[in-house]
Amino acid sequence: MTVMAAGAALAASAAAAEGAREYPFDWPRQPLHNALQQYSQLTGDSVLYDSAQTADQTAPAIAGRYTARDALARLLAETDLQARYTAPRALMLMPVSYTHLTLPTSDL
Repeated sequence: MTVMAAGAALAASAAAAEGAREYPFDWPRQPLHNALQQYSQLTGDSVLYDSAQTADQTAPAIAGRYTARDALARLLAETDLQARYTAPRALMLMPVSYTHLTLPTSDL
């Protein structure tokens, strides 16, 4: 039982360290689709999105050292998209408006 707890603690520690890892960015302003492909290759994060969502959208230039989540936030800052993580290294891009929808309540 102690070994399992120690293993879980090590796994959590490794995940936290990976989340804090900074990556070097020196990217020009470019089509969002291209930036997301580069982001995935650099960070190892799997990014799932509908190509229609990124069509005609541009990612800003990004330079410096950022964690994967901080870099992604910068890439999406000028869009109406946001990341919804489905696992520590996997995410889906969704329109911001989808997260603000409320379901009607019934009057029971």
